[in-house]
Amino acid sequence: MATMQVQKGILSHPQNGTQATMNNNTHREMTLGRSHSWAGRPVYPFPETVYPNFSANFSHSKDNLLGSKGVVVYNGRSATGLNCSWVLAWHAPINNTPPLPPNRVYVVCGPKNIIDKMSLDQIQEDLDKAYTSETFTDQATKTSVDGVIHDLVPDQATLVGDFNLVP
Repeated sequence: MATMQVQKGILSHPQNGTQATMNNNTHREMTLGRSHSWAGRPVYPFPETVYPNFSANFSHSKDNLLGSKGVVVYNGRSATGLNCSWVLAWHAPINNTPPLPPNRVYVVCGPKNIIDKMSLDQIQEDLDKAYTSETFTDQATKTSVDGVIHDLVPDQATLVGDFNLVP
């Protein structure tokens, strides 16, 4: 049985992985462009397609040292038909009790050709500086992405990513 403790108002406990939900609010189909796991691994393959106005889920198991840490990049089109990408990266350490690092989520979106040039090292560096909640809007493509990661469920982090078009 996992032990939970409250320290300075933060609920923390050992985490065995990440349960993720991705919401496609773009009204257009999105397909998996690339993925990577720095720590842990997907329990099943990441969803290949996230259909318009639907959600897709995945589970990512922990690594015994670093927890669950990875990234998915989904490709789609903006409202004007531009090729775009949405990035959702997360880190759920095995134990996020302070002073250890907290859960983190990093999000970014924009033109596919720009996102394709982002290295995994760059994404990981940005993730390591991120917070538990992030929002990014790209005005050029009129796309946005929101991400949040919680540790409210015993033994697992809960990650939610919303892929959006901006009016």
